[in-house]
Amino acid sequence: MIRRLVTLAGAAAALLSLPLEAQQGAGSSLTAYGSTRVRYEGWSWFDPGNTAPTVAGANSYGYGAALLKGGLRYDTRRWFDATLELQNTTLLGLPEDARGPAPIGEMGGGASHFTPHAKKDDARIFLNQGFVTLKRPGRGATYLRLGRFDYLDGAEAPTTDATLEWLRRSRVAGRLIANFGFSQVQRTFDGASAGLDGKRTTLTLLAAHPRQGGFELDGWKSMTEVDIAAATVTFKPAWFGGRGEARLFAMYYGDRRSADDSVFKVDNRPSAARVADSADISMPMIGGHYLRHGALGRDQWDATLWAVLQGGSWGALDHRAWAVALEGGYQFNALPWKPWFRAGYNRSSGDDDPSDGTHQTFFQALTTVRPFAQFPLYNLMNNEDLFAQLILRPVPGRLTLRSDLHAVRLANENDLWYGGSGAFQRRGSFGFGGRPSGGERGLATVADLAVDVTVRPWWNLYGYVAHAWGGAVVRGIYAGEGATLGYLEMTLRRP
Repeated sequence: MIRRLVTLAGAAAALLSLPLEAQQGAGSSLTAYGSTRVRYEGWSWFDPGNTAPTVAGANSYGYGAALLKGGLRYDTRRWFDATLELQNTTLLGLPEDARGPAPIGEMGGGASHFTPHAKKDDARIFLNQGFVTLKRPGRGATYLRLGRFDYLDGAEAPTTDATLEWLRRSRVAGRLIANFGFSQVQRTFDGASAGLDGKRTTLTLLAAHPRQGGFELDGWKSMTEVDIAAATVTFKPAWFGGRGEARLFAMYYGDRRSADDSVFKVDNRPSAARVADSADISMPMIGGHYLRHGALGRDQWDATLWAVLQGGSWGALDHRAWAVALEGGYQFNALPWKPWFRAGYNRSSGDDDPSDGTHQTFFQALTTVRPFAQFPLYNLMNNEDLFAQLILRPVPGRLTLRSDLHAVRLANENDLWYGGSGAFQRRGSFGFGGRPSGGERGLATVADLAVDVTVRPWWNLYGYVAHAWGGAVVRGIYAGEGATLGYLEMTLRRP
């Protein structure tokens, strides 16, 4: 397997090294670009014990994956550009038996990638992006985009402030709408987006369906039964003396998949009630974030606030839910390696009564869970997460170390332990899973270490290892209390 991954990486590197730019007359250009990501993951999920028909040792395995993207970008440099991007995902050595009966479920990311196709080795190519953009010369990020494209909520208005950009990308962006970037297939959107860019504010609009992705290798199809819409106003740093940013948003999530599609809602109701509920999910949301940093002598502090309220209907139930995140940090710029200490508290609502006609579990829509759960054994639904974080930069711009410590509990003991990052198939899977709490709240304590190395501007290495000590919720399901994830990843890019 390792030899095959190295071969794929070498082929991708040769492809990306080709001269791929041609001028098409004055004021226009045709440019080729690409990237490849090669990763080997090792999982040791919580031991399921002697739960038939689970095979002994099925919770521990390794697998490899390669993700290759290549595209052409045509730019008139005036009012129009177009992008066409193909993607190939290759999966090698997926575990065939890393899944047990409920509530054991899928044991790690390899099991999640195996389930949709039931193949140890598989590879697919499909259209990842294909869109046209209409723009106004001299008007910044004012545009109208139509087609299949990438989108990340909270990242609508990039800044040149390094601290704000890190906070936005790492701690805010993608909490509700994201590209599922950690998975081997990822996610893009079919529809339209528009931006109106000003000196102090940016307005962004989105109306789209997600394409299949995540764990589903057939990325050609669009999930037309799943609707997403968003209107976002971002208040740029110019409002806050160059050291802050705020955003207000209104979003809508709709899901018209049903039992006819073999899709059943995941919540804390009895199974019979969930199966009988064929009504749609129709969920408006309002929320926002505020980022700020400032100087204290030679050092620097930062603060992050993010919150959302959700209403509408969860099938036959009313839906009323919320989530909030509050974080802060301090950077010692005068010390070697510039240590950056951060701490935070994430809390979302859970449902305390499955029979009262109201669904109160915060719903994470079409997220990428990994930025907020580095070891993705949970997501931000029915969640309480108290964490501390240390970031070190021994070689600024080249080497970054990060270590997190999370104490994770369920927000409500009458609700489920949820996982997943949202819809990824038209039929067969809801996109989120849930395991019973057993009337407990303690989920896990998680410690991790990440090493990020920029070898060259086009060559990046990333290593990660984490261990989770399961709490009472885990002990009520599994025979073992410990789980470990480790992976090594290499990314090559041609911009």
